Amino acid sequence: MSVNSPSTYRRILFDLDGTLLVSNIDFDYLRTELSVPDGEGILDWIESLPEPLRTDGHHLLNQVEAKAAEESQAATGSEDLIRWVRQEEIPFGILTRNTRATWEVVSNRFPFLNPDIVVTREEGQPKPHPDCLRPFLERWNVIAESIVHVGDYRYDLELAHTTGMHSVLIQSQKVNPYPVPCHKVVSDLTDLLGYLKALPIQGKDYLTK
Repeated sequence: MSVNSPSTYRRILFDLDGTLLVSNIDFDYLRTELSVPDGEGILDWIESLPEPLRTDGHHLLNQVEAKAAEESQAATGSEDLIRWVRQEEIPFGILTRNTRATWEVVSNRFPFLNPDIVVTREEGQPKPHPDCLRPFLERWNVIAESIVHVGDYRYDLELAHTTGMHSVLIQSQKVNPYPVPCHKVVSDLTDLLGYLKALPIQGKDYLTK
């Protein structure tokens, strides 16, 4: 099987909130306080605001995210999942629309995560912009088609669809509610682990030194 074949997978890329973590970010509060129009993403809306509203918006978002990070819980099955990934020596990363400061809170609370690479919204364009994948491709020296991407929201599906990654959606009813296709829908991380075990993932033979 060719290294460049889409059916050969070398790396796993995870979303954070709603995927590896259960966090209660109060999106309704944010949308109300920031007057975000229906159908508009909160982060995109903040970026479109003039100063000083943009800075104020980011400050509020950072406060809400920090509080959610302090109160977050590891998703059921996350430790078993990461343990298996490590046992199989599959390099994995985390791509989040959170800030680096929020990630530091999370990593201190859940040290078992400890991915090879983390990219936050401060390191470049946030999901679903394709450029956010570049640090992973450069660090791992792989093509996008060799990455399994796992997330819980349409931005995850849009990124995977645009770049050619193998896309897995976590949705409790095992239904994709978004107008973007994915390769697989799983109900939770236990379901995901079973699916990953069945995929031809051979990361341990292609570790980046």
